[in-house]
Amino acid sequence: MKKLITLLVMLTVVFGMTACNSKQKASKPKKPYNLTGEWKQVNGDEDGWQQATVTDDTIEIYWMSDDTKALYWSGTYEKPTKYTKVYKWTSTANKEKHESALMASQDDTKEFSYDGKYITYKASALGVEKKMKLEKVKK
Repeated sequence: MKKLITLLVMLTVVFGMTACNSKQKASKPKKPYNLTGEWKQVNGDEDGWQQATVTDDTIEIYWMSDDTKALYWSGTYEKPTKYTKVYKWTSTANKEKHESALMASQDDTKEFSYDGKYITYKASALGVEKKMKLEKVKK
């Protein structure tokens, strides 16, 4: 009887250790997001929306309609260096470009975030503020 109990204990320990090892498989680290490319507002309408271009170090956003394109934001972009579920950055305005653009934001900085699918930020015009939501349309 003692031998049977000892055997059962040993088997339990062996299977327990094997189970622990199988759960500890190394997962590949996630890469930082790549936001460079063309983006389009998904919560706009067909009469007017915003469209953005993100490069390695800048973000430019335009008010768009069928026959009009007007600068809303031109500023810095800081690409992520490591993976985070939600990436946030503060963009500093390119004042030189904003000075000559009638529809450009008057803000010195703007807060942006990316959740893995959408770039979001707040935009205001004529005293109305809206949370903008842009989705990547082209790399």
